[in-house]
Amino acid sequence: MSPEILRRKSESEPIKSRLVTPNQEFTLFELEYTSYKKEENSRNKYGTFKTLLALDLGFEIPLPLQVQTLYTWGYQSRYESLTPFDPELGYQITEADYNPNTRVTKLKTLIIESGDPILNSPLAPVHLDIDSMGFQPIMLAYRSKPYQILKKVGLISKSKDPLCSYDFVFSDDVIEKIKNIRLQLTFPQYPVLEAKPDRSFLHYARLEFTYFYPADKGPLPVVEKPKVSRQKSRERGMIRFSAGHYTRKGFEVVIRSNIEDLQKIKAKFVLVD
Repeated sequence: MSPEILRRKSESEPIKSRLVTPNQEFTLFELEYTSYKKEENSRNKYGTFKTLLALDLGFEIPLPLQVQTLYTWGYQSRYESLTPFDPELGYQITEADYNPNTRVTKLKTLIIESGDPILNSPLAPVHLDIDSMGFQPIMLAYRSKPYQILKKVGLISKSKDPLCSYDFVFSDDVIEKIKNIRLQLTFPQYPVLEAKPDRSFLHYARLEFTYFYPADKGPLPVVEKPKVSRQKSRERGMIRFSAGHYTRKGFEVVIRSNIEDLQKIKAKFVLVD
């Protein structure tokens, strides 16, 4: 099915949410549950594929999640990206990455030897965005129907912290359970990837999976990024990589933007002890 046909179908039929449970493998972008949208006159020529999930963890209602492909705008760092459909385009994880000392040495060597670390390829123009918020601004999202329902059944509550800029927070028992969720992604001819919920968002009633690592090896050690002078950073297009002082435990997943390839991605939520 072409993106244009899928777009017209999306406009005429509201996208349906899928109920998924732990240990259930499913096609991430199942055609029946996927919409496509492309803004007219936008510099984003790839548009956005989107699917909705309802994650059943045994609470009174499932937790809503939105999965999207978002355009990178040509500013994605190769050092912070995995490209499962085209592995040679992204970062190559090796044993050296699992030792803090050799990880720093490897990154320093890459910075010295690599001319332009920006990932700007038509084969990897979008990254996966998986969370309970999507594009909606925080305050607007908290007034949305899903958040009002979560509040009604007690999964989220009004924040009691006067310094907190968020209206709602997840209840303690919810945090205790969802912090043990892992999202695993399977691609053709690529190691299974896994991500933990981003803990910085859990206390703000937001469930997000952003940084992925090999499921069989676990998260990478966090290390201080090699310092790059401001001038070299500009020369080599390293503004994105230079942002922040430390590496992440995983990488963003950057992929092709066509429904045929997206349908090859399998996903599964698992609960760990």
